[in-house]
Amino acid sequence: MSRRNGANRVKRKAAARQRARDEAISAGKSKISTRPNPVRVLKNKNRQERCNRRSLYHGIMDPYYGYKHRQYPEASLAGLPAELRQQILIEAIDEDLLVRRSLWKIKKWIGDLSSVSPLIRIDMAYVGRQWRKEAMRSAFPLVPDGPGVYRGRKKKIELQSRRPHRCWYCDERHYLEFPKCPTARNSPALWKRITKVKRTYGRKVMFSDGE
Repeated sequence: MSRRNGANRVKRKAAARQRARDEAISAGKSKISTRPNPVRVLKNKNRQERCNRRSLYHGIMDPYYGYKHRQYPEASLAGLPAELRQQILIEAIDEDLLVRRSLWKIKKWIGDLSSVSPLIRIDMAYVGRQWRKEAMRSAFPLVPDGPGVYRGRKKKIELQSRRPHRCWYCDERHYLEFPKCPTARNSPALWKRITKVKRTYGRKVMFSDGE
């Protein structure tokens, strides 16, 4: 009898909550929910299966994931020899990314090309290394030998343990303790185009009683 009484008590409480909810909705005090009653969620197994199907980590963990040997048309990129195809992919990057050493943009470009097909993803393992080497090589520009080379003064710079705060004027960090903003120092034309003259607010005379 105790179990039956407990079950009846639960049903009465659920019915009371439903009546209170219906009264609140009819009185305009509560919004009608669009969720199904009761709310259903995916099981952990199905949720993990969907997550694995959408995941891009398969190609990262296993470069040969989804790769199947097949014959491609000779006039297509995939039908070319591997050496020629990799050379074409090496030339497919913007030179500015290598000169500026934008490693995170290079990584993004590698990921975009790797998602084209499993065959391109295998080639990008070699192409990505060549891009990184080229970016690091561009970090040390070659100085032409011969007369007329001017060697500037050397200055010892102490590296800071913490990076500096952002400047209020240019919203950039002034590394090496340069007082002038980096954009104003590197590209004055761009700095003039993206900035405006700061107004100096002072005491405004409303009535010139002293005159």
